[in-house]
Amino acid sequence: MSNNISIDLYNRQPVRLELCLEPFGHGVEMQAGMEYRIVSVETEYRIEFGPDLIIVYLEDVFEYKIFERPYSTDFQNPGDWQLVVEY
Repeated sequence: MSNNISIDLYNRQPVRLELCLEPFGHGVEMQAGMEYRIVSVETEYRIEFGPDLIIVYLEDVFEYKIFERPYSTDFQNPGDWQLVVEY
């Protein structure tokens, strides 16, 4: 992918949240204390939040990757991103 746009999300809840990417319904369980990054060439998103669900709608391009890493209180997180999902 070139000219990627990324969205970073952090689960501050003490419980798991579901991260769902539409229009296909693919996603991951967001573990407590973890950061997630969605990377895509998509330039238009719509994001909806529910009590235990985050839905990200990709408007035109349906190719993306989801990465995760442990959350850090350091200004710059030294942890490496690990690929979790690639569509």
